[in-house]
Amino acid sequence: MGIRGLSSFVAANPHLLCQEKLHDTRVIVDGNNLYHFLYYEGNHSVRYGGDYDRFYQTATDFFTTLKKCGIVPYVIFDGGSETSDRKLRTTLERAKSRLKLAHAIVNGQQNKVLPILTQEVFMYALNELHVHHAQCDYEADEQIVALANKWRCPVLSQDSDFYIFDIEAGFASLQYIDFNPKAFDAADSSTEWYIEVGMYYTCNFTKHFGGISKRLLPIFGTITGNDYVDPEKFAGFYARIKIPKVKSKHLLIGKRHSRMAGLLVWLQKLDISCTDAIIECVLHYVKKEDRSHLRKLMITSINAYAHSDTSLVDHFEGRRNEFSKSRFATYHDTLLPVWFLLECRNCNVPTFVMDVIALHRVIHLCQVENLAVVSAHDVSKLIRQVLYGILLNDCQGTSQQHVEEYNRLKRTLKAQNVEPIYRLSAYGPVPSLLMLRQLPTEDKLNLLCETLEIDVPTMRRLTPLSQLAFAVLHYWVRHANPKVTLTHVVALLVSFFRGLVIERCTQTAERDVVAQVDAGSAYAIFVDVPAVEAKHARDALRKFCSQPKHNNATHFNVSIVHAFAQWQACLKHANCLNCVLSTPLPIANPASLFNGSFAYNLCHNLTTRANVPLYVAELFGRTSQLTVQFEYLYSVVSTWPNIAKSEVDSGWKPGKKRRSNDTAKVRKRARSRERRNGHSDREETLFGCEISNRFSDLGLAADKLSDDENMNNVGGNSDAERESEGEDVVRSSQ
Repeated sequence: MGIRGLSSFVAANPHLLCQEKLHDTRVIVDGNNLYHFLYYEGNHSVRYGGDYDRFYQTATDFFTTLKKCGIVPYVIFDGGSETSDRKLRTTLERAKSRLKLAHAIVNGQQNKVLPILTQEVFMYALNELHVHHAQCDYEADEQIVALANKWRCPVLSQDSDFYIFDIEAGFASLQYIDFNPKAFDAADSSTEWYIEVGMYYTCNFTKHFGGISKRLLPIFGTITGNDYVDPEKFAGFYARIKIPKVKSKHLLIGKRHSRMAGLLVWLQKLDISCTDAIIECVLHYVKKEDRSHLRKLMITSINAYAHSDTSLVDHFEGRRNEFSKSRFATYHDTLLPVWFLLECRNCNVPTFVMDVIALHRVIHLCQVENLAVVSAHDVSKLIRQVLYGILLNDCQGTSQQHVEEYNRLKRTLKAQNVEPIYRLSAYGPVPSLLMLRQLPTEDKLNLLCETLEIDVPTMRRLTPLSQLAFAVLHYWVRHANPKVTLTHVVALLVSFFRGLVIERCTQTAERDVVAQVDAGSAYAIFVDVPAVEAKHARDALRKFCSQPKHNNATHFNVSIVHAFAQWQACLKHANCLNCVLSTPLPIANPASLFNGSFAYNLCHNLTTRANVPLYVAELFGRTSQLTVQFEYLYSVVSTWPNIAKSEVDSGWKPGKKRRSNDTAKVRKRARSRERRNGHSDREETLFGCEISNRFSDLGLAADKLSDDENMNNVGGNSDAERESEGEDVVRSSQ
């Protein structure tokens, strides 16, 4: 939600805020609003698919600052969309607006389109930092205010709706917080820290308008316009009444805000105590044929600002009766299992899933992608269909079994019906949601791998944190449309090594901790390497971390961005399926896998290389363990079907471009270097590693790995073991 023009009015009148020192207190944080704020305020790129590692660090720094000041955050997220569809119009309009913004970004304009995996990264950070958080059944605003008033603590957000709510301990808009901690001397002479905030109180606001009653603020917010009511609905009202002109020595009221200030004075002069009577008075100035519908909208909007109870106190205090009044507990006359409701509350199940269950509807948000070809979300359709089969299995026989998906078609948003998949050929019938808890972890893993079209033995060579990412990579290559090239795949593999191995080993060394490289480990790929090798690779890759620069000679390559947008859609929905299955594989953290600027720069560079694997070996170090691991993976992925040899083969239709002399020289020098070093592109060997024997250069015998002994290494512990450990597996949400 949000009140049109109210934030700018407060910005023009900063004396409406009280400057306070915030420390040693709880705060209730609007989670959805916060990760938007942190991503944009961190100045992270949106054009190349998301700089998730940098955003992860920004989120970490934010919560580290709060902890330093003794501030304990409770982060609350929106749940699914309301079943009443009261905000459907607003949601669809925003999706259409996002599509236009994405198109503008592709054409070089500066706009804001939040990358689609941002919330997953944010959730991962919350779990890693042990920050209290919860997900509501539906919209969170009312629950945030109720919890804040229950605990008498402030609210942190940028949503202008909180200027309307009566929050006893105040509302601190994120834009009026100085996140640079300042020291002060505590009573015991120790040094403590605080942050300065501009705190808003409704009483301070109303006194500037003659002490107008706080109960009129929800009516004021509704008529001004929010997510429930379009202000254009009141055009007739404004045309037929005389809005008082407000002059004040203490308020700066410009032309833009004159109607808003006048409306407050008009409401105060009504001298009517009953809300219903005020609504009827307003509707008197509206056309008769519009009154009935507008009355319903106004009542819904006004009630959204009313005080309400909250079950979040029970949740955070460990009482498990929180779902007794849940509006999400039942769907299609079927009670949702308590374990699933708890997973939703703990943010372990994305809101995407909640919308499928409650509404049979999903709205896919357009990414920065090529709008001339099919939507990047189309590639993950099979994953979603299996997920729909699980979620709607208990609804078979009802009137609507399909899911209505709103997705991009060229430059428009179109609805289409997608049928669930209830049976997979190699797996059998897809289990229902009610049966999932009884399903063995091995069966869940088989279902996940069958959906992603990869066999379990292949996963056994990979460390647990890389397994889902590699499985998604395999699925993406097989289903990408347009097809991806080997340079796209290699760029992602190097990104995986950078986040999962190089950065971790380097940071370990910087903390003066000796990295343990276990030569006898059951895993062979994405394992730790000596710190000196990790530092060499990090330094060599650093040149790809800067923001890409485009000019007449170096154009923006939308095909690269679109290919990675497809991969992100696959990862998002694979993570979602994995969460519903109670994580048979560890959640894949996008911050450890992908930085859009880095991947774009590297992929663009690789297109100029005559021998891509040789160039990667030079970046990693010819004799390093990183290169050995990369060589093996390259020998595997280069045999995958559906990989195009070039962008032209992939189905892209770029304009004709002459190869620059510089590019030709680069290729010629690379071929000369290969001849001098004795390297070639011969099919039978790859840097001395026989492709026919995947383990030749790893020094690993195939019989060294027993299928039975290592089955449990894939995907971690069983459900029973996870429960006994307090279910501390890190998960993320949409």
